[in-house]
Amino acid sequence: SILPPTPKPFVFRMLHAVLELQCPSPIVSYAIRTHPHQIHEVDCWHRTPLSIAASRKTIDSHVLTELSVSTPMSNTHLHPHPHPNSVPSSCAKLLDERGRLPLHLAILGGRYYDDGLRALIA
Repeated sequence: SILPPTPKPFVFRMLHAVLELQCPSPIVSYAIRTHPHQIHEVDCWHRTPLSIAASRKTIDSHVLTELSVSTPMSNTHLHPHPHPNSVPSSCAKLLDERGRLPLHLAILGGRYYDDGLRALIA
């Protein structure tokens, strides 16, 4: 796996925030639709939204699926230019700053195959 580029510090990312705050799934889905370019962006710990969601058992497994199948270009009419911190490869294959994949974080977070792991290994 490849580590993504280090982002600039103190950049607010709505999608990362709603996942960190463990907002309800409809809010997360809305953030995915309105900020699709953030799906592949990393925070200062090299975490993508998928990594954050995988590590939080309280986040519905369908959110993991939604993040796994979404692409940053899914709403190009809203955001036609990729963000400079965007990561082009699959987020499921990206390591965080501690060298962990979203799959590792999901297992450490207590997820099971039918509770989100399927989306990470499919």
